[in-house]
Amino acid sequence: MNPNHHPNHYNPNYSSQLHFNQPVPFFEDPNQLYPEPDPLYESDSRWISPWQPFQGYRAPDEELEFPQNPAGETSLTWWRSVALIDFGLRKKLQKTRFLQTAVMKLTETKNDNLNCLAYTMSDITLTEHPAAAKVRETLTKKVYFCSDVFPVTAESMVLHYRQGESEEARCINLFTAKPEQLAHLTSICGNATFGLGQQDVLDESYRKAKKLDTSSFFSGLERNDHVNEIVNKLTLTLIKQNDKVLRSELYKLNVYDQGSFFKAHKDTPWADNMVASLVIVFPTAHEGGSLILRHGGEEFVYDSAKELGSASTPSIGYVAFYSDVEHEVTPVSSGYRVTLTYNLYLEDDTTSPSRQISVPNSASQSFREALSTMLSDNTFLPNGGLIGFGLTHQYPVKDRFGDMDYRSCRPTPQNKEAVQKVLGILKGNDRMIYDTFKEFGLNAYLRVIYEDDGGLAMSEYIIDDECGNGYEESFLLSMCGGKQPIAELLRLPADYQDDEDYDISKHYGIPKPLTEVNWITENNTYNRLKVDYIAYGNEPSIAHVYGDFSLICEVGPVQNRKVL
Repeated sequence: MNPNHHPNHYNPNYSSQLHFNQPVPFFEDPNQLYPEPDPLYESDSRWISPWQPFQGYRAPDEELEFPQNPAGETSLTWWRSVALIDFGLRKKLQKTRFLQTAVMKLTETKNDNLNCLAYTMSDITLTEHPAAAKVRETLTKKVYFCSDVFPVTAESMVLHYRQGESEEARCINLFTAKPEQLAHLTSICGNATFGLGQQDVLDESYRKAKKLDTSSFFSGLERNDHVNEIVNKLTLTLIKQNDKVLRSELYKLNVYDQGSFFKAHKDTPWADNMVASLVIVFPTAHEGGSLILRHGGEEFVYDSAKELGSASTPSIGYVAFYSDVEHEVTPVSSGYRVTLTYNLYLEDDTTSPSRQISVPNSASQSFREALSTMLSDNTFLPNGGLIGFGLTHQYPVKDRFGDMDYRSCRPTPQNKEAVQKVLGILKGNDRMIYDTFKEFGLNAYLRVIYEDDGGLAMSEYIIDDECGNGYEESFLLSMCGGKQPIAELLRLPADYQDDEDYDISKHYGIPKPLTEVNWITENNTYNRLKVDYIAYGNEPSIAHVYGDFSLICEVGPVQNRKVL
């Protein structure tokens, strides 16, 4: 059948080529195929009706053309027939491997469930504008921990403990405890394990310590409400939000005796609102066992032996730090280091609606002033644009979405919601930046930046690792209805020439790279769809992993900007 018989089907500006990887089933209805000359190569080609399900065609060395969408056609079949799976031109289009699938909207359509998951982007480089540099300078100081010595009552130092499910309990005063008492406590503890990916591992070359689960002990600190007092202080220091509070959850008791240690790791994120960890150290005699925190190129050493060694009254030491902060415990050279660890969760404050804690400190005030100066500068994005901040901290997100459609790798509402939830648990400078944007009336949103062998890409969705690693294969399976990928569909302009300088994306509907972002700060790390390293934690990861995010802000023309 000649294409003139269906004038709405054919557009000489486009040619879709289907390159087969293996023989595939022939169409059940041979009348669906119509031999016609290929407008690009002037060789034999085949036509397929866009209303028929695409199943593949046994012609390894031939190509297939898809006619244009008839006016008003909105079927999913049509969307699949114009889906671009561009692997052959990866370098020309500067796309990354996991987002080679795009959709060309050639007509108005109601089917938008195949929209692009992400936009490609060039390597991140910081803007050199002087006003932006001033903003950057205000963010050099980072608060990621809080530590102190906290006086407690004498009865708060009493620890009741038992071995396993035994009904026989013993008690020990951790302010006056003798070595033999601490030795007994240590003897009934189990070996402390750690998380290696999703496995619970016992390896004393990485972690050597003892532990008691919460069902086997009770601390007097809980009875006397000292922990809540500390957590309230931490809310004021680490969480500067009027409508949020920290909730503590006792996690473990650990004993580090001579030779015990724990190499560098990050605490396992138990939920998407877990934001910090609290370690309480009892004043038992010990040497060594310092807690070292590392974040953003900075390091802090908490020497509990030194901090508590001179205490003449019952006191405990504590260190609270954001949960994405890397930390380690150095070897204990003598004595017993006894600690309680709490997970800290960020929750809505439903008890004190009038609480006011957002008093600008020197850091936030400096940032506000520098941002105001930058926005009022006529030479900074005079016509408007995007500015970007790589977030200082990592945030927990689900590492799998159970209802993800792996055959088509289409984003679900859960993928997008996972990103938006992070806005509610921003920490430190990240929270300060976002709150200041809102104060200035700026539209700001989170984006996920992924890194792969092909480069960087930005997405508003969490791209599931399982989907990302097999994106090429899974979409082809979805489109072709087979059990193995059989084709590679490229939609090219009819006048395309194999020229390195040919800009396909500019003229022929292929999604363009992301609008340029003027980066004020960059991310320290980027997400990878293919995880080629194993994260160490205090427990195996069950449902959440840490993710890297960026905060993108829309800046209007200079005459429309709100300056405070």
